Amino acid sequence: MIHGHRQAEAFRNGSVALFEQLGKKSRSAEARMELGRCYYRQGLFDLARETISVVYSELAEEEVRTLCLVIWGCIERGFQDV
Repeated sequence: MIHGHRQAEAFRNGSVALFEQLGKKSRSAEARMELGRCYYRQGLFDLARETISVVYSELAEEEVRTLCLVIWGCIERGFQDV
């Protein structure tokens, strides 16, 4: 299962780079938010927390910020269980 999450991480990193190159800041932030979820699923809780917190501070759209908060809450809950 970890292998699949690593592959997803690689795809997300590629999409982040592509969106940043195209100047799509909002899409890049969304892709980094999903990258944080990949880190979480791999058990990299500190990296997931850091990624999500940086993304949250950069987001302007309320709907996406709300989704980011939900993901952040899941990460925090998972971090507390460890």
